[in-house]
Amino acid sequence: MPLTRVTIRQFEAFLAIVDLHSIGAAAARLGLTASAVSQLLAELETELGFRLFDRTTRRVALSSAGQDFLASAESVLRHVQAAAQSADDIRNRAAGIVRVGAPLVIAATALPAAIADYARNKPKVVVRICD
Repeated sequence: MPLTRVTIRQFEAFLAIVDLHSIGAAAARLGLTASAVSQLLAELETELGFRLFDRTTRRVALSSAGQDFLASAESVLRHVQAAAQSADDIRNRAAGIVRVGAPLVIAATALPAAIADYARNKPKVVVRICD
């Protein structure tokens, strides 16, 4: 079954409800209304074809299907967050390789300290010296 209509926001809502055991508290965390979070949850359940929670007027508890789905949802959100971090690093030039061309004397004397300072600020950047 293709899940082309599933959104990241639906996964966020689902995991917030799981974490906080409350639609209202999840709504507050996400900066949404409780009805908006309920709608996101209903849309996700419709796309998946099963109920994620057993609900009463006073509580929400993961259904057995929701429990089975939880690890996959957490994995999806972790991958999305990693992709967002990677994009942020690329946008800010905080990751990758920097090649510095320098004569041997400069490469041996001045650059090691400069590279060490730079590495403290940008730990995901690899600096390579080309003499």
